[in-house]
Amino acid sequence: MQSRLMSQRVAAAVRNPLGGRMRTYYVEGKDITDVATMCEAFGRAVGAPRDYFGADIQGFDDCLFGGLKLLDTPCEIVWRDSDISRGNLDCDMLAADCLAMLDDHEIDSPSFQDGKQWAHDTLTKAKAGIYSMFDNVVEMIESVPERSSGRRQIKLTLQ
Repeated sequence: MQSRLMSQRVAAAVRNPLGGRMRTYYVEGKDITDVATMCEAFGRAVGAPRDYFGADIQGFDDCLFGGLKLLDTPCEIVWRDSDISRGNLDCDMLAADCLAMLDDHEIDSPSFQDGKQWAHDTLTKAKAGIYSMFDNVVEMIESVPERSSGRRQIKLTLQ
C-alpha cells in the first residue's frame, strides 16, 4: 500500500533543465512481467484511472504522446528495478509482437509501409537476441522529444 501511495505522489518537484518545474513519475519495475503489466505499472505511476496507460505497445506509445492527457510533460520517469523488467521484457516477447503486427491484414495498406519495414527489421534483431521488448520501450520513451519535435520532454532514469 505504501508503494502505491508513493507512486501516486507523482508531483515531486525537480528543476527542469529547460526551465520551470518538472514532474517525476516513479514506475515500479519489479512487478512488470509483460507489456500488459508494464502498461499498468506506468498507469499507477501517473495516477491514471484504472491504472490505464495503454493496452498494448501502440497504446503505450500513444499515452507517451499525451493520449488521454495522462502524462504531464516535461517530466522524468524513474523506472525502479528496471533490471527485473529488462529480464521479463525479452527478445522473444518482442519477436511475438512483431509477428502479430505482420499478421495483421491492415499492415498491407500503403500508409503503413514504414511500419511494416520496422516490424521486419525489429523481428530480425529480436530473433538474433540483440534487441528486446525492454530495449524497444526504452527507445520509445527516450525518442519522444525528437518524435514530437521537442513539444514533449521526457527524461528516463533506469534504477
